[in-house]
Amino acid sequence: MGITYTCQSKFQDAVCELEKAVDLCRRDVSWVVGALGHAYAVAGDKERALAIHEELQDRAKRETIDLLSIAVIHAGLRNIEKALASLEKAVEARGMSGILIKEDPRFEALHSEPRFQSVLKRMKLSS
Repeated sequence: MGITYTCQSKFQDAVCELEKAVDLCRRDVSWVVGALGHAYAVAGDKERALAIHEELQDRAKRETIDLLSIAVIHAGLRNIEKALASLEKAVEARGMSGILIKEDPRFEALHSEPRFQSVLKRMKLSS
């Protein structure tokens, strides 16, 4: 529900639902934590978004995480270059659940970027 609310620009509802989801998974599911970071970013709470980004970066040093979670935060912050770099790193490491990134509206701002198209091609998701 939180991701749906985010995509509907219902940011307060999105943050509320995603905070509950993060609590339920005890912060163990990186893509859920990343979704919360993205929601904070698009809601205008850059400080919280960056704090979650930092948390995920630290976790990635100690454990395997879904690297898509970092890319989605950059996309929410409209940092296109870092979002693309994170996606490329995720594809290289094969550390992402990005099978749906082609249709994921959170990456819409990246669709026209040649590097995004290259990521899709590398994942065999391009048409």
